[in-house]
Amino acid sequence: MEPIKVYAIRQISTGWFMPATAPQRHRQRGYTRDEPTERCVPRLFLQRKYAKLALRAWLKGAWIETHAPGDYHGQLEPTGMEIVPVEGRKSEDMEIVQLIIVEAAT
Repeated sequence: MEPIKVYAIRQISTGWFMPATAPQRHRQRGYTRDEPTERCVPRLFLQRKYAKLALRAWLKGAWIETHAPGDYHGQLEPTGMEIVPVEGRKSEDMEIVQLIIVEAAT
């Protein structure tokens, strides 16, 4: 099997990676609320440009869904997204690294 090249986002100062978020958690919170984690499965990208886009969105801050009262019994309904800056996120402390996945011999 051919090696697969993938990309991950790593914090330079700690060596920690942005984690791969569980699908159900991603739907509830989104990747922009995650922080680099010491012991995690890294979030992987098939192309460097996708890692750059994800990093750019993360550096802007946490993307939070906004709500307003709806017509049906006053329940809240989603109205859009708001970007909330997160202190300490610095582009100069983040990098995109290439990883190579190879199948181990059994």
